Amino acid sequence: MLVFALLATANSGGYRYGVGDQAFYIPATELRLTPDAFPRDRALIASQARLTIVDEALAASARITGADLPTLFLALYALTLVTIALGADRLARALGGSPWMSAAFGLLLTMRHRIAKTGANTLEGYMHPRMLAFGVGLFALTAALERRWRWTVALWALAAVIHPTTALWFGVLIGGGLVADALVRARGGRVLAVMLVTSGVLLAAGMLGVGDLLVRHLPADRRMD
Repeated sequence: MLVFALLATANSGGYRYGVGDQAFYIPATELRLTPDAFPRDRALIASQARLTIVDEALAASARITGADLPTLFLALYALTLVTIALGADRLARALGGSPWMSAAFGLLLTMRHRIAKTGANTLEGYMHPRMLAFGVGLFALTAALERRWRWTVALWALAAVIHPTTALWFGVLIGGGLVADALVRARGGRVLAVMLVTSGVLLAAGMLGVGDLLVRHLPADRRMD
């Protein structure tokens, strides 16, 4: 666990002001704690903060514990790394892997990758709800593989509360796996499963191609929109 945490932090891209998403989460939480903060930027912060409950949860945690925000975010960062490491271990074992496979899986997860055409990374060197939701999502995926459906739903719902878009992709993965499993078990379902997967791949490729063309024809100052 210690080796995983050190490697994950060392391999992260660091924090760049105005690019890292902490530029939103910290002031959004501060605004919940101090309503008269950021008089000029309050409208902008609030418009995005209303889409999640993370800022409310962080502010409530700060009030209950009495911790300042740097201490709170550091503790949550440590919790995030522990959750990801344990989730990776559980998933590897659910797939029938050995402890060495589990260690290799954890090692791979410490490697940072920049998300295409963004300033965000798959692994950040600071607390981010997306990373915590990913760790919880690993547990949800493991529960689905073990066919513990109540835990699957509960863990996926928790991930959705923490970071909805991260949980969305775990929902696609788990739901798609359930559909594929049902098709494979049904008579003649394997052919239908292959057809569905092929159609999905072609549709996804077409959507990515069209999206890329649209972005390329937009003025540079409109691409973020």
